[in-house]
Amino acid sequence: MRAPRARLSLQLVEPPPDGLPDPIALQHPLFALLEALDALGSLQHAARSLGLSYRHCWGELHRWEGQLGQPLVRWARGQRAVLTPEGRTLLQRERLCRARLSGSIGQLQQALDALFLPVDAPVLRLAGAADPLLGRLQLQARAIGLALPVQPARPAEALQAVVRGRCDAAVLSLREGLRRDGPSARALRAGLRPGAQKLIQLGQRSLGLMLPPGNPDRVTGLADLDRLPCLRSPEDSAEHLTLAELRAQAGLPPPPEGAEEPCPEALAEQLRAGHAALAFGPEVAARAAGLDFLPLVREHCLLLMPRAALDAVPAACLLALLAGPAWAAALAQMPGCSALGAGRVLPLGRMLSWWPVAALRADRAEDLAA
Repeated sequence: MRAPRARLSLQLVEPPPDGLPDPIALQHPLFALLEALDALGSLQHAARSLGLSYRHCWGELHRWEGQLGQPLVRWARGQRAVLTPEGRTLLQRERLCRARLSGSIGQLQQALDALFLPVDAPVLRLAGAADPLLGRLQLQARAIGLALPVQPARPAEALQAVVRGRCDAAVLSLREGLRRDGPSARALRAGLRPGAQKLIQLGQRSLGLMLPPGNPDRVTGLADLDRLPCLRSPEDSAEHLTLAELRAQAGLPPPPEGAEEPCPEALAEQLRAGHAALAFGPEVAARAAGLDFLPLVREHCLLLMPRAALDAVPAACLLALLAGPAWAAALAQMPGCSALGAGRVLPLGRMLSWWPVAALRADRAEDLAA
């Protein structure tokens, strides 16, 4: 038997109603059915949840099992349907592949969506890491005719892209009270220009420890990363910098070594599959994967842009969106996120208490003069 190959195709669909997220951008009917069976334990209920008939799902499942040469579901009269080891492994691998590529898939989707905006639509070019909050912002911006293309970058790279004019704004996540000699200060300092740059608040997010359901290892805090198998985010990613800050503040050494995943969604899928005991990441990723979560810190989600760009049409459109009720309602649906402060424009000194005093005074003086 020859193994099947994946073939990707595009579909043009009506956008979802305001405030609702897009459905999964890339999923094969087989994996959608296995996902529903795993969650519901019944082919009848799984078919209903997918809007399909029982007979259709039964026939398709047997066709796929024949094509793959192995059973994917175990049936027993009067008991829940359960995935076979082969079926579970297949579903876990598909989830992980999709999570690892979620940022790239989202960027492709947004780039293609932008093709259908008017040629004179305002554009605000962003640099930063893919994130569910940012994805929701792009969706709402498109609904008002504003394009927000995102160039993949870690925080320090995003700042340099702004300084060099390769983008209009950098996507950052910062908590208040960062130390002058901490990891975030060292990583970001070279790209910051107090007085010449401003911060726009998008909202807030909760970060902490993502854990298997029920917290079987009785994790209580950051020190458990040193005693249990853990996963980590890439070096100099926003999550890695925040974790390093928290551990230094608690008198702990830098984050321990561990298997690395490119994004929080992939960390969560590895935990769901039982491949590690814990990982540090955002609550929204943990809850989406059905994990437990131990909150440790709240961060401000921000855009940093040149002061002069705030008066341009794209920034004005974005500020109006952030201050509106639709954005607050959208974030209220995302676990661990809130629109508190969204739409406010801040001087860098509001977040950067570690910056040299003279520069912060100049920043405040310019704000008063304006």
